[in-house]
Amino acid sequence: MVLIIRKASLKDFNEIYNIEIVSFKEESFSRSLIKELLLNFPDFFLVAEFEGKVVGYISAVLEKDCCHIYSLAVLPDFRGKGIGSSLLNELLNKLKEINIKKVFLEVKTNNMVAIKLYEKFNFKIKEVKRKYYPDGSDAYVMELIL
Repeated sequence: MVLIIRKASLKDFNEIYNIEIVSFKEESFSRSLIKELLLNFPDFFLVAEFEGKVVGYISAVLEKDCCHIYSLAVLPDFRGKGIGSSLLNELLNKLKEINIKKVFLEVKTNNMVAIKLYEKFNFKIKEVKRKYYPDGSDAYVMELIL
C-alpha cells in the first residue's frame, strides 16, 4: 500500500469532514471548527492519501511551547493498516523539527485502540477529565515529552 502523508489543503475539506462524521458521529467537530483548524494551523493538519483518496487525518494546534492534538481519524475500511501511526509519526517529526517538547491530547477512557496507539508512541496518561465528552463519558489526558 502506497500511502502519502501530506499537509491538508482546503480542497481536502469535504473528505476530511466525511472522515470526522464517520468516525465520531454525533460527537464530531463542527464544519466551522475543522475549517478553522485547517486554515489557522495548516502545518499541523496532515492527511493520509491512498490512491488519490484522503483516508485519514490528524489535526493539532500549537499552544505556547506545546502541541495539542485535536483529532486523529481514519476511515473504517482503512483502520488497522498503520495509517494512524504514520500520521502521528509524521506530526511528531514536524514538532521535533521546531523544538516542541510536549504533546498532549484527550481520548475516551474506553477507546482502547486509540490508547494503545498513543502508548506505542510513549504517551502517558496524566489525568482523567470527568464527563468530558457530550455523551458524558470521561477522557484521559495523555502526554508525550519529546
